Amino acid sequence: NVICLKAKQSVKQIYLDHLRAYRTIPNALFQGFPLDSSLYQQDIRHAIEKTINKHGLREWKAIALTSEMRESLGIHAITGAKMGIRALEYFHISPGDMSVTSLAGTTPPLSFMNDGLQVASGSSSGDGNFMVSDKNVMPRARFQYKGQTIEMKLKSNYYQTIQNELDHIRANHAFLSEAYHKELRKKALFYWEKWSRKELFQIREMNQ
Repeated sequence: NVICLKAKQSVKQIYLDHLRAYRTIPNALFQGFPLDSSLYQQDIRHAIEKTINKHGLREWKAIALTSEMRESLGIHAITGAKMGIRALEYFHISPGDMSVTSLAGTTPPLSFMNDGLQVASGSSSGDGNFMVSDKNVMPRARFQYKGQTIEMKLKSNYYQTIQNELDHIRANHAFLSEAYHKELRKKALFYWEKWSRKELFQIREMNQ
């Protein structure tokens, strides 16, 4: 009984250590991720606290870094970041621990999902654990960890909403004009705050 109890305690400790490691958000350069509202653009300051409270610091960091890398805010890039974070949650792992194959292709704007996926998941083409496929292009990706594979797909109603928004912006503003970018940024900020990664995606286990 004593041996059994110690074994249970050991398993419990391993599990807790695993979850604790997942919750840790490592920084390569920052001692802590910048959250001072004065460091952000005016139009996002009001949303910082409530967005982090709703979706967590890990997602905030991923989308912020994705946007800085791209020097713009985009709905598909944000969706990709949310998908990457959701996959980490599914496996209870840390960034860089899984292999990712994006099926978002290489043609914008859908391919902007790849930027968010790489930043959020910590998987990268440089490390050899991030790949992009141009076959059957859709807003989806496959994630593999220790022999387990899942496919995650943006639900059709959300994808249609994005398509409708982009069509509306193109119809009302000259492509890539200042007004175009301003309206796209406004919509991206809205969906960043409002859309929950727990509701956005269909998840299918592929090795049952």
